[in-house]
Amino acid sequence: MDDGASTPASTPASTSASILASVPDGNVPVERVDTASSKGRRKRRDDRFLKGPIPLSWIRENVQCPADRLLLVLRAHGDMQRSSEIKLTADVLRDAGITNRKAAYRAVKGLEASGSLSVSRKPGRRPVIRLRVTVMR
Repeated sequence: MDDGASTPASTPASTSASILASVPDGNVPVERVDTASSKGRRKRRDDRFLKGPIPLSWIRENVQCPADRLLLVLRAHGDMQRSSEIKLTADVLRDAGITNRKAAYRAVKGLEASGSLSVSRKPGRRPVIRLRVTVMR
């Protein structure tokens, strides 16, 4: 019987880093190599987004923070109107589940401070909200 000296694993062309076929796949060291296509896939996966239909009633019932609810509802109204400028009407506030005027002021002020939106205010008029546009690549 042969001592295994002539097997392909022990030929001079193979390196000492060769792995025997009997080694389980989980024990084989792996090195990830990024290619242009894998970088593109990762970028597209990172840029995924959530798009409805999400009922406004679900947002009212499940999103606790009034500012977060308002931002989601403003985005929905902006999409429906195909505009990034939305007048803060009673309908918008009702859809967001905000019934208290001062709570609406606080929510808008917090979103404005976070940079999520900008507000144009005029005396005696409803504020006009401009949503910050995020660039999709």
